[in-house]
Amino acid sequence: MTDLARPLTDFLTEHLPRDRGLSPHTVASYTDSFKLLAVFAA
Repeated sequence: MTDLARPLTDFLTEHLPRDRGLSPHTVASYTDSFKLLAVFAA
């Protein structure tokens, strides 16, 4: 697991839905975007 994995997971699973009140669809969109960014950066 990378140094970024834990904070990113917390952001996607805790901060966005709980603190920001975003829908599961929005969280899924953010997740997909980060996956695409990781592939592009690699």
